Amino acid sequence: MRNPVAPMRELLKPFLIGGLVVGAALGLTALRFHDSVRAALADFSAPFHPKTAPASDVGGNSLYNHSKRQLIQRIQELDRTIAEQRQEMRRLELAVEQAREAAALEELALPPSYRAVVGVVTNRDPASGGFRLRINVGLADGLKVGHPVLANACLLGRIVEVSDHSATVLTIRDPNCRISVELMNRALFGILTGDAKKQWKQSGTCVVRYLPRDIDIALGEGVITSELGRAIPPGIPVGTIVANDQGEALDTYDNLYSIVRVRPAYSSSAFRVVVVLVSSEDPTASAP
Repeated sequence: MRNPVAPMRELLKPFLIGGLVVGAALGLTALRFHDSVRAALADFSAPFHPKTAPASDVGGNSLYNHSKRQLIQRIQELDRTIAEQRQEMRRLELAVEQAREAAALEELALPPSYRAVVGVVTNRDPASGGFRLRINVGLADGLKVGHPVLANACLLGRIVEVSDHSATVLTIRDPNCRISVELMNRALFGILTGDAKKQWKQSGTCVVRYLPRDIDIALGEGVITSELGRAIPPGIPVGTIVANDQGEALDTYDNLYSIVRVRPAYSSSAFRVVVVLVSSEDPTASAP
């Protein structure tokens, strides 16, 4: 028997297809002009279309609204700002170190004939093991060869070369530097020099020669500048006595005098600011 619904289905098929086409067209038209739908589609498709800004940023300050040249200029401006801030930070750090050195210098109670000239280390000579430094003060600031130099409120060395606006410092770790010293509170005098055997070690020590033979010395005793030095005021901390290679505090040289090893009091690298002591009496500074 023939299905009576079949002829009706065939008759209605063109109308159904036409309705679907009309409905799709109306839907597309609505999507085209409906802002919220457009925004939703734009936000959805933005990750896949880098040239199109998200709808939420349309008309705003989105990076997509800037040209490549503008972005490069902005990055350069930020780099300049960061460089300026870093430079300002270094300036402030140096100011803090200078203030710290000045405060520590007051505790030394130096003679009134000495004035302090603050300098900054500009170079550490690697060829000398870091035992020669260059600072940014010189003749224009009253410096002369032989003037003592302090770091961390302890004896660092002395000036060996000087120009108008810079000077070279020979530290006490160098074997060519000779300083008149004494054991703290004991009036035992000697000459301090750098230890040539330890010159190339980061923990380089110094030695004090010409101490009396028959003395008892304990590890950890302090060493300071003596009143016998004409160019360096007395009482400046130099270092502390440490054990020699045999684990003892004292050596004897040919049964003539005693030798002790000293660890310098200043930190070998943790300083950028130094203080040069300039005397108004201008002593001959070449002597220990």
